[in-house]
Amino acid sequence: MNEVVEQWLFAELESSRFQAQLEALLDGESLDDPAVQLRVLSMFRHQDVPEVKGATYVDGLPVSEIDWWWATLGREELADVLYIDWEYWLEVTNGTRRPGDFLRHLEQEPNDAIAAIAAGLRAGSKPRPMIFVDAGPGTRLVVAEGHFRLTAYLLAEIDQVDVILGRSPLLEDWPDY
Repeated sequence: MNEVVEQWLFAELESSRFQAQLEALLDGESLDDPAVQLRVLSMFRHQDVPEVKGATYVDGLPVSEIDWWWATLGREELADVLYIDWEYWLEVTNGTRRPGDFLRHLEQEPNDAIAAIAAGLRAGSKPRPMIFVDAGPGTRLVVAEGHFRLTAYLLAEIDQVDVILGRSPLLEDWPDY
């Protein structure tokens, strides 16, 4: 779990959208301490880190109750991943949460941040891994962290991507799933 939280935090730190906010929350503390990682990520996401039956939640996600592993996904698999169930993603995908629908949206309303990530990918950059979750075999795969990167990988037409996958039946109760 600590590796997942660490990857999540460092991805946010490297994001131009979130970097200043997260650095302010760190206030000189080291991200080497797992307790600091969880506290800072939780503060960054504007909620406490509750302990419920031993599960630590980040963004409502029961990270300590999820089995995590590394996987390599192909472009077709990436295209099947759903964005998180947030109003923004529902709006820009016409309710589908599918990356292909967001790519069509970007044809009308380009996004400089996504275009920059895609250009970097084409030039060989390797950003932090995306984090995807599902509730079990055959259930939907959802982005927990890395929405813009997912879009950029598809835009750049990258064939394979290493990601962190998480699985737990508890995800069925996650409001953003």
